[in-house]
Amino acid sequence: MLFSAVDTIYFEYYFRDPTEEEGEWVDTWTDTANIPGKIKVHLLYGQRDIPFVIPLRTAGTLSETSSTPAGRPSIPLGG
Repeated sequence: MLFSAVDTIYFEYYFRDPTEEEGEWVDTWTDTANIPGKIKVHLLYGQRDIPFVIPLRTAGTLSETSSTPAGRPSIPLGG
């Protein structure tokens, strides 16, 4: 297993309102039209928290970014 020694894994999502200059990290993503600008993954080993950030480089709405060119596999967003 890739993270068999990890006690807990949790995620945070970077939300920035288009009218605001700064964004914030939130525990749940509720925006059904857009995807977060970044996702932060936290790996907890006991009391040690090892976070890393995955930037998502995309623009547009979720419906615009979820369509894929012919012949390319799509990756489902959510479950």
